[in-house]
Amino acid sequence: MYLDRIEMTGFKSFADKTVIEFDKGLTAVVGPNGSGKSNLSEAIRWVLGEQSAKSLRGDRMEDVIFNGTQDRRPVNMAKVTLVLNNEDRYLDYDFNEISITRSYNRNGDSQYLINQQPVRLKDIIDLLLDSGLGKNSFAMISQGKVESIFLSKPEERRAIFEEAAGVQRYQLRKQEAERKITRSKDHLSRVEDIIYELEKQITPLEKQRDDAMSYQKLTAQLKEEEISLYTYQIETHQQTWHQAQKEDDELKQAIQTAKKEMDKVDQELSATQDQIEHLNQTIDSSLESYHQWTYQQQKNESQEAMLNQQLSFNEQSKADQEKNRQAMMERQQRATQLMQTLEEEKGQLKDDYDQLAEQKETLQQQLDRLKPLSQEEMEKMRQSLLDWYQQEVKATSTIDMTQNQIQKSQQQIEQLHEEFKQQISRRDELEHTVSELSKQKQKIQHQLDKLRENYRDKKLRLDQRMNERKDLTQQLFDKERLIQRTKANVQSLEQMQEDYAGYYAGVRAVMTAQQLTGIDGTVADLMNVPTDYQTAIDTALGASLQTVIVQDDLSARHAIQYLKQNRLGRATFLPRSNAKPRALSQSVQAKAQTMDGWVGVASELIQFNKEDQPIIGQLLGNTIVADHIKNAQQMAKAFNHTVKIVTLSGELLLPGGTVSGGRNQQERRSMLSRKDDLIKAQKQLANETAQLNHLEKDLDELTEKITQLNTQLEMLTKEGQETDQVLQQTQTEHQKAQQTLTDLDRLGDIHRAEEEELKATITQAKTQEQQAKELQQTARQTIDELQLTLDQATQDESKQQAKRQQLNEERHTLTTQLSIKEVELKELNRRLKKQQQEYQALSEQLAQFEATFDEDQMNTDQIHIQLEELAQKNQEAIEQISFYKQQADSLRKERQVQQQTIKQLEQHAKEGFDALQTLYQQQASKQAQVERLGDLIDEGLEYLNQTYQLSYEAAKKTAHSIDNVAQVKQSVQHLKAQIDTLGPINLNAIEAYDELKERYDHLTDQQTDLLTAIEQLEETIEEMDKQVTTRFKEAFDKINAHFQTTFKELFGGGNASLELTDPHNLLTTGVEIIAQPPGKKMQNLALLSGGERAFTAIALLFSILKARPVPFVVLDEVEAALDEANVYRYGEYLQSFAQQAQFIVITHRKGTMEHADMLYGVTMQQSGVSKLASVRLADYVEE
Repeated sequence: MYLDRIEMTGFKSFADKTVIEFDKGLTAVVGPNGSGKSNLSEAIRWVLGEQSAKSLRGDRMEDVIFNGTQDRRPVNMAKVTLVLNNEDRYLDYDFNEISITRSYNRNGDSQYLINQQPVRLKDIIDLLLDSGLGKNSFAMISQGKVESIFLSKPEERRAIFEEAAGVQRYQLRKQEAERKITRSKDHLSRVEDIIYELEKQITPLEKQRDDAMSYQKLTAQLKEEEISLYTYQIETHQQTWHQAQKEDDELKQAIQTAKKEMDKVDQELSATQDQIEHLNQTIDSSLESYHQWTYQQQKNESQEAMLNQQLSFNEQSKADQEKNRQAMMERQQRATQLMQTLEEEKGQLKDDYDQLAEQKETLQQQLDRLKPLSQEEMEKMRQSLLDWYQQEVKATSTIDMTQNQIQKSQQQIEQLHEEFKQQISRRDELEHTVSELSKQKQKIQHQLDKLRENYRDKKLRLDQRMNERKDLTQQLFDKERLIQRTKANVQSLEQMQEDYAGYYAGVRAVMTAQQLTGIDGTVADLMNVPTDYQTAIDTALGASLQTVIVQDDLSARHAIQYLKQNRLGRATFLPRSNAKPRALSQSVQAKAQTMDGWVGVASELIQFNKEDQPIIGQLLGNTIVADHIKNAQQMAKAFNHTVKIVTLSGELLLPGGTVSGGRNQQERRSMLSRKDDLIKAQKQLANETAQLNHLEKDLDELTEKITQLNTQLEMLTKEGQETDQVLQQTQTEHQKAQQTLTDLDRLGDIHRAEEEELKATITQAKTQEQQAKELQQTARQTIDELQLTLDQATQDESKQQAKRQQLNEERHTLTTQLSIKEVELKELNRRLKKQQQEYQALSEQLAQFEATFDEDQMNTDQIHIQLEELAQKNQEAIEQISFYKQQADSLRKERQVQQQTIKQLEQHAKEGFDALQTLYQQQASKQAQVERLGDLIDEGLEYLNQTYQLSYEAAKKTAHSIDNVAQVKQSVQHLKAQIDTLGPINLNAIEAYDELKERYDHLTDQQTDLLTAIEQLEETIEEMDKQVTTRFKEAFDKINAHFQTTFKELFGGGNASLELTDPHNLLTTGVEIIAQPPGKKMQNLALLSGGERAFTAIALLFSILKARPVPFVVLDEVEAALDEANVYRYGEYLQSFAQQAQFIVITHRKGTMEHADMLYGVTMQQSGVSKLASVRLADYVEE
């Protein structure tokens, strides 16, 4: 078989009808890029069934239709026909020529044809099965497929080898068999499920058929006996109920009396608590006064210590002042002595001065006698000379005296400076000390103020906390009493719940029996009913509230047997498996909802678990709840008295027209109400307990806070006392330092005054010295001039002159001595005046010291007075401390007495509470008896009403007299046992059984047929797997062998092989390609270069073709990655292989074209439209 031709119309760029005829051998299709040559290979793949538009380089299948150009309109359909020559019957189709056609319209219509006959895609796939031309065939390699072979996983690469092995037919048969098995198993599962359900129904249905007749006979006998028995029991229970009600009233009266006694004890307890609280307040007040007086005593002691310290300071200050006063008095005494000495020196100096003056006067007289009478002028000159001599001597004397005075004054100033430096250093230290003490005093005062403020704040908070503790203690006491009462109520209700008080004896026996299993509780246990609906639900259910819910019939039988054996009474049981929900019809409910008084369906007004829905539905699903009887009667009439209706106040309207209602003289609490009461009481107890815990926690926290506050107050008191003592000590030190600083300032003023005086003296002395020096210089110059003149004038009078000279010298000496004495006298007067001034200053200072001393003495006296007052205050504080301590101790003893009274009252209250609890329990037990009797009465009435639709009066008319109740009960139990033994009765069981048996037989036959078919299909799958495994292994081995030789032939050496990834699982194993080009290491194909991979893939292609020849091969530029040398080698190999198969090669490589037998050229003379031109190369070669 070979490809004869291909016809294309409107496929991609081939807008016009194009026919391409192929010969055997190698045909090459060439053309420039973008000319549409690859559309030819895609047309072949498309007509053979390619479904992926992306693999055809499009987004949608519509993209294969020619879409038009600027010059050509688009066409509406693409059509391709592939004509195969099948003369050798390569395909299992009895025609020499097979045409396969595929067309596609823009509207999405698609058509497949074989020899112009419409077929399905599946028919084309079946035609090409195992021909090597399938979807995964290596006979058609498009652009990019070579690369995908290397990049795909080994398991995906397996499909190429399966195609070469020709196993697709077997795989399809296996897949079809698996689908049939799946469908058969699904069908078998459904059949078996139905058979299983039918098997569960057929056996009990057969028994139901047998029990139906026995049931009717026994129920008639049971009705007669039960009506008589229940009528008798109702009358007996009514008599007992009245007696129990009377006893219950007596117990209630006793409870009221006990409550009054408890209230009286509570009042006494509360009053005693108030007294204790008052005592606590008084104790706290006494303790507070005690602490205040203790603090006052400590404060007084601190002040006393401070005053003593101040007194000590004053004494020290007085001693220091006395010392200073003594020093000043000594200085004053020295000044007085010095003044006396100076006075004496002044007198002596005055005497010396007067004597010298007399001597001078005598000498002057002698000189006057020696003076020549003719020389008056000369005498004047001599007199002038003498005066100047006197001036010179006086100046010299003044200079010496002033220099001595300056030196002495400077020494005194230096001494003052040294003392002043010491005073400044001492003063700086004292100023720093005073500053630091001032800051410290301010800081301590601030701390003390802060401590006092903190103390007042803590004290206020303590008072608030004490009041809060009192309130909390009272609340806690009240809450404990309330919890005790609530707990008693809960215990009573729980005990009634546990004892199933109010329930029938048989129900109580079953519910409290530990050996019974499968018991889920009573109907009342299953539901929670809102308070508004309790009366309605209680009336609607009646005795059914006491129906016991069990898991199944077996559990019910065991419970009944237990009651029989122990003669514990009767109970009604409802197995969950038998519960059948009832419901109002949609029309009835819809109509009722529109009527006045509609409240709802009873089953929808309560709460219950989801698994209990069948039971609740059976009991209440068809019961309507109305608001009151008037509307309920209108509803009943509207539904012809066929619906059960109950009102919120408890009236009951039954089907058939019966109406029941009214109220007993003594209302009892139903099981639902009691259950609701218990839930509410438990919630109340939980809430009150939580509140109590919260109050206890608050009280503990408050007590802790009070303890902390007391501790903090004690610490603040102690810290305040210590801080106050530090403040007093600091104040004393500050005063002492300040006084010392004042004394230093006063002494500094004296020193500064002395220094100023000395400086003034030095200045004055320097001025006198300067004046004396100037006078000395003038006198010396004048003396020299006069002496020269006199010497010239008195040369002749030498002798006389000598005598005068002697006398003048003596007079000059006396004059000099007089001048010195005069200066000394002035100096003595100055020193005397200075000493007088110093004496005056010392006298003033002594007067100030005396005044300060007197002031300090007054302060000392005042301190002694304050100390005496503090001693009195301390004595008063000690007496008050003792008083308040004794008062607190006395109050504590009184509080102990009251606390003992509290314990006695609490014990009395506990005893009263225990007695009240006993009365509560007795009353609860009696109330339970009353309720139980009431329930028994209601049960009987309800049973007659529900079971036989009879009122009590009607039942009495039909009942027969009873002489032996036990015998009648035994008869009823025997009849019920027989009925119970029969179980539920289905009167239509016979007809239902026959229908069910016929259907069961038909399904079992189907089951057998399906099992046989599945077994045969599994054998077919096993056979297909064997065929696939064998064929795949044979094909793989052949391809591997050819691949090893072909690789060497194409590459001119090297090695290559194929490997299975899982040789032990040939159905799923992948295939790895290993290649070693010449000169390289053996490595995976993915590690080779692009050209090496392409050439390896070509080698694999030829290997597969050798192992599994195909009619024709389409290659689309598979050699694009090869270099020229390898392209030429590829062309040669391709040409040699063309003798065995037909090759259609799309290429643009010259080496490939040279080996082609026929060339088709694809061009685009018109933009977007491909055209063909053909050349048979063999004709040109022959020419």
